[in-house]
This record gives sequence, C-alpha cells and structure tokens, in this order.
Amino acid sequence: MAFERFRRGLGGNGTIGRGAAMLLGAALALLLLLIYAWFDGGEEPVRPITQPVDLPEQA
Repeated sequence: MAFERFRRGLGGNGTIGRGAAMLLGAALALLLLLIYAWFDGGEEPVRPITQPVDLPEQA
C-alpha cells in the first residue's frame, strides 16, 4: 500500500523525470564533495618558519 502511494508520487510508473534525476545527481555530487572535504580536513603539518634576520651591530 505504501509502495503504491510512493509510485503514484513518482508519476505513476515508478520513474522520475530528467530534471529531478539531474537535481538528485547534483545533490549527490555535492554531498560527496562535502564528505571528502570533511574527511580531508584541509590541515597541513606544522613546520617552523625560518629565515635569516639582519640585526644591527651592537655598540
């Protein structure tokens, strides 16, 4: 019974339209991108910043 209501909501034959399929695909791609960004974290290892500094001579 619930499945029949679900099929009627999809258009009667159990398929979705091209626009809805593209929207679903774009949403899935965005979700995968967000999951990858969360997993990667964008963090880099901490490294010391070293560079020579010219100091004036002391009197």
